[in-house]
Amino acid sequence: MKSVEFIVPGKPQGKGRPRVVNRGGFSRAYTPSQTVLYENWIRTCYQSSTDYRFPDDTPLEMRIVARFAVPKSYSAKKRRACLSGDIRPTCKSDMDNIVKCVADALNGIAYRDDSRIFKLIVVKEYSTIEELRVQISEERKSFEREVDQENWGEDIEKYRNAEGYADPTAGKLFEAESLEEKRLNELIQVLKYIIRLAGFDLIGRITLLDKRTGRKYF
Repeated sequence: MKSVEFIVPGKPQGKGRPRVVNRGGFSRAYTPSQTVLYENWIRTCYQSSTDYRFPDDTPLEMRIVARFAVPKSYSAKKRRACLSGDIRPTCKSDMDNIVKCVADALNGIAYRDDSRIFKLIVVKEYSTIEELRVQISEERKSFEREVDQENWGEDIEKYRNAEGYADPTAGKLFEAESLEEKRLNELIQVLKYIIRLAGFDLIGRITLLDKRTGRKYF
C-alpha cells in the first residue's frame, strides 16, 4: 500500500468562496487570490516531498490534521487545556473548506481527480506550531493495525513496552521527537525547492533557530 505524508507550514486556510464581478452586462466568477496562493503553497509542499502520483484507478484515503495556535488572550490554564486536547478549536477555517482547498490543490498533482477519495478523516487541534499534516493512502486491505485518528500514520507497536503492554506515555514522547525531526527535514526540503524555483543554488549550510526553544539546527 502506497502512502504519502507531507506538511504544509503555516496557519491552515480554507477555500474561499468564488467572487463574482459584473462587467459589460456579463458576470464572471473567479477564485480569491488568497486561496490561489495557498493552493499553490500546498502543491509546492507536496512536490517538495515527493513526485509520486497515485494511479488513476486507485481508491484513496485522505487524512488531515489542521493545527492552530492557541489564542494569545487565553490564560495559562486554558492554554494548557488547549494543548492537552481538553479544549478543541472551533475557529475558522471550517473543516469542509480546509478539505476542499487541499483536495482541489492536489488535482493533477497527487491524483487525477479528488473524486478518487472515498474515505476522509479530518481533525482540528491546538498546537505550538501552526500547520497542516496531510496523508494520502491507497485503499487499505486491513484495518486491524489502524491507530486512532488523532495518531494516524504511526505504527501502533511504539505504544507498547517490552512486556507487550500499551504504553501511551512513551509512545507520545517517541511521536513528538519523530515529528519534530520530520517537520525540520520537510521544512528544509521546501526551502531548497523554493530556492531552485527562483533559479538559485544553495551552496552553504542552512542554520535554523527555533523561536520556541532557542535551539539551533545546522
